[in-house]
Amino acid sequence: MNFCKYFFACLVASLLATTLARADGGVPIASVETPSGRCTLIMLPAQPSVGSVTFTLLGDLAQPPWLQMQDASQNQPISAPMQRDSQGNAWHVSTTFSNQGECVVSITAHGETLMQTSMQVQAAPPAWQSQLPWILCWMPVFVVLALRQWALVGRLHTVHDATR
Repeated sequence: MNFCKYFFACLVASLLATTLARADGGVPIASVETPSGRCTLIMLPAQPSVGSVTFTLLGDLAQPPWLQMQDASQNQPISAPMQRDSQGNAWHVSTTFSNQGECVVSITAHGETLMQTSMQVQAAPPAWQSQLPWILCWMPVFVVLALRQWALVGRLHTVHDATR
């Protein structure tokens, strides 16, 4: 019975500690209805920050769409063709946000702008911050097991002293 109590205490503590340590699946940033169906633009990571970013366009387009990014510090927009994935149901492109500030992202297809959205790009977080939840998630388990060991050692000394 005590084992179950400690096990569930460790499990709950671990789950509470790892709420920040989840995989990021991206966030839809724009969606538009086209003649061939709905197209949705998804950005990964969900919080735009300086560094690598992947855009995914879900939708059925006959020709490859192009991504264009324009931030406040650039004179020319960055253009990149999107590549179809292996299943054929999405278009992907990876690029980088080079500066923080306002950034306008647009998707063009068939020579016309399909969708356009703007976002505020933040400064890149420190590298250690992304690993912190994974490092700290084992602390509650360690504390519970250490307290259990301390309680067992106390009981053993009490039993040992009583038999003398």
